[in-house]
Amino acid sequence: MSIATTTPPQAVPQLLTLAGLPLPPGRTPVEVTGTGELRLGRGRDRLDLAFKIDGRQFRVTVRPDGDGAVCVVRAIVGDIPFSAESSARRRAVLMILDAARTLPTTRWLRERGERIALERATRIAGRVSPERILGEAVRTVAAARPFLRLLAAAHA
Repeated sequence: MSIATTTPPQAVPQLLTLAGLPLPPGRTPVEVTGTGELRLGRGRDRLDLAFKIDGRQFRVTVRPDGDGAVCVVRAIVGDIPFSAESSARRRAVLMILDAARTLPTTRWLRERGERIALERATRIAGRVSPERILGEAVRTVAAARPFLRLLAAAHA
């Protein structure tokens, strides 16, 4: 898979290290070709990154889409308490989730009934650089952070 980019080849290992990707000795999973394309190694059809903020693991998946790419940022951000544990905490968490659903392009999902997942998909048109990918991740976390802090307080 190739994604057009403007990033110089020497910058890719530093950006991948910053993103927390393990780098195999002598070869990165992403290469920038002489024509400026971001090429994924090992025949994969997407780029996966992972990072931690405030103790939560976020995953970023980038896959080609026409002349650009789709960037999906996803994280499991908590659990919904059972009513038997604390009905007040459960109500507080559900109220926070209702308020958080006002974020544009961000989905707050209930998985298996009691896990809370955050997901944001964005289309990046044209050339895609590692900086733009990381920028999408930062925008997602920055927009969701107030709600993430409220959820953490509700669980305390």
